[in-house]
Amino acid sequence: MGRGAREATLVVGHEMCGEVVDQRLWANAARFKEAMAGAGFDLGGSQTPITPVILGEASLAQEFSRRLFDGEAVFAQAIGYPTVPTRPCLKERRGPG
Repeated sequence: MGRGAREATLVVGHEMCGEVVDQRLWANAARFKEAMAGAGFDLGGSQTPITPVILGEASLAQEFSRRLFDGEAVFAQAIGYPTVPTRPCLKERRGPG
């Protein structure tokens, strides 16, 4: 077994897995969602740690992704149509009267 495999086995057997990591993941996700929602971003109502940031246009999502990576070393994959549907339901709706 190579060094990397031994280290991976040790990490899997250590407290880095299980309840401690789950709690940390959910706490980090909650903090992220709160900050992003507070900044006015549409998070799409995700109830998992995977948090979409809905920007509306694929080109804007690509630019956002590039700037996060270049400026902050954060990888956030831009996803657009046809992987995800367009969102006409978010267009402004006017009720009667």
